Amino acid sequence: MPKISIIIPVYNVESYISQCLDSLINQEYDDFEIVLVDDGSTDNSYLICREYKLRYEGLITLIKQENSGVSVARNVALSKAIGEWIIFLDSDDWFANDLFRRIIPLLDLNIDILQFGFSKVSLTDSYDRIPLGSSLYSSLNLYNESKSYIPGIAGYVIRKSIIQKNRISFSEGIKYAEDHEFIFKCFLSSNSFFVLPESLYFYRDRDGSAVYRLSLDKAYGCIDVISNIEYFVKEQNIDMTCFYDYWLDYSIKDFYKILASNEFVIDKFCSLYKYAKSQTTIYNHSEIRFFCTIVYYKIFNCIIRVYLRVKPLRSIWRYI
Repeated sequence: MPKISIIIPVYNVESYISQCLDSLINQEYDDFEIVLVDDGSTDNSYLICREYKLRYEGLITLIKQENSGVSVARNVALSKAIGEWIIFLDSDDWFANDLFRRIIPLLDLNIDILQFGFSKVSLTDSYDRIPLGSSLYSSLNLYNESKSYIPGIAGYVIRKSIIQKNRISFSEGIKYAEDHEFIFKCFLSSNSFFVLPESLYFYRDRDGSAVYRLSLDKAYGCIDVISNIEYFVKEQNIDMTCFYDYWLDYSIKDFYKILASNEFVIDKFCSLYKYAKSQTTIYNHSEIRFFCTIVYYKIFNCIIRVYLRVKPLRSIWRYI
């Protein structure tokens, strides 16, 4: 049984997949497996993966499926992985050449999760996301105090038994933050952590410095993730911690970021509000109350502008 399974979902990355795989094959360590799941690529990605599988027989497991989304692909790979530890790598990203040399000794410290940093790279810019901690943490509260948590699954090595024992998987059908949900469930189910403040993962920003369009569909995804975490906490009978509060605050701010990037349309925002109220018990959270206030204000502002044909509401306050 290999010590580490690297899970890579593949979709239309013919220009990048070779660099991704070479970054693993060129490591000075061989006790690992690569699990590739081609999610119905329409370019030459699958053919390239098949060539690598034939060239490195026994190292690579290659699965081909109809296009079903990244969560399904990762879940399929998890079901096939046989390593003691799990690492996720996107097919257009790559690892540092000394990844395994840096992390392997740390995996023998009786930990559940190992965290390291990553670098985001584009044609025009790059920056590092390095966790603030640099030590072994024997509880989730101690880890939370280090302020090391970075949402997403880049830069984490997870003991597979944690995933299996707690029946953790990627929620399928969610269009945003499904990886945030997955790693947070892993943290809630773990007891010991090690933080390595080094960048060992290179995240390719294919859109350069452009601002991504965050549609309201992704706001629904945020709500679904929060609701799923609430259910998981209750189902697993997990004690609430300050880490949960930190995660919740982060998720709600992410939710607001999506709202702020969208043009206000009354029916769409009202539908979103009703969905948030029906799906999660954090409706009474002060931040959600604030969100509702914003929605009501924008509706009132819109009515005033349409029917009275005046400037935005803020210009009226001087006369009230």
